[in-house]
Amino acid sequence: MKNKTCEAVDCIVISFAVPFQHVLALMANREVTLSDGQANLRGNQIHLYLTQVFSTLLSFNSAKLQEPATSFKVRNDPRFIEALGQLKMLYYAAIPPKIQITISQSLRLYNLNAMSQYFPPCMRALHLTLQKRHRLCHKPRVQYTLFLKEIGLPVEDCLELLRSEYSRPALQNGQQHKCEHSWDKDAKRYTYGTRHLYGLEGGRVNYSAHTCQSIQVSHNLIIRTIFHSTPEYNKVC
Repeated sequence: MKNKTCEAVDCIVISFAVPFQHVLALMANREVTLSDGQANLRGNQIHLYLTQVFSTLLSFNSAKLQEPATSFKVRNDPRFIEALGQLKMLYYAAIPPKIQITISQSLRLYNLNAMSQYFPPCMRALHLTLQKRHRLCHKPRVQYTLFLKEIGLPVEDCLELLRSEYSRPALQNGQQHKCEHSWDKDAKRYTYGTRHLYGLEGGRVNYSAHTCQSIQVSHNLIIRTIFHSTPEYNKVC
């Protein structure tokens, strides 16, 4: 029906004026005429005009969303909350029931091992390394802690995870390995460091998990951590 209307003689004859900045693409193709700073559009070009206006508004407001004040308002807007809820419903509706039950669980220490199968490969590797060696070097430990924070593991559970692993002897290649750090000796330092990463100590900064790009840059350290070839192991475990 729209096509028939736009092709009608009346639709072509009828024209309207809009600010030329709104139809730069049409101007570039010489599809409009100008008069006193206004672009004269035919009736069958209205969809092009509306598309351009929508695109401009979308770009402008997307940029505004990067501002903390605007982002906070949007996240607390009832319309946004309702739309987000509908998106979640659509998302879960498309997931097989068995997987849906698994991912909708709250992440806690008791189900961390089961949920780790859904971790990104790099974080899954660090999780397995911590279980195998009962230690992680400093930077990988920071990366893993921030990742656990980001996906919702409570700080108490994260501390219990470190306590349970660092209370055990450090292992390398299945053999007990001399490590100068342990929970008994360094519990206060590990507790403060973990709470600091969770934004609960010091400047109370809300740190974000490391991006995939930053982890890729430091992937050699993760690989050395996993295969025990880093010479700094004894100093930073």
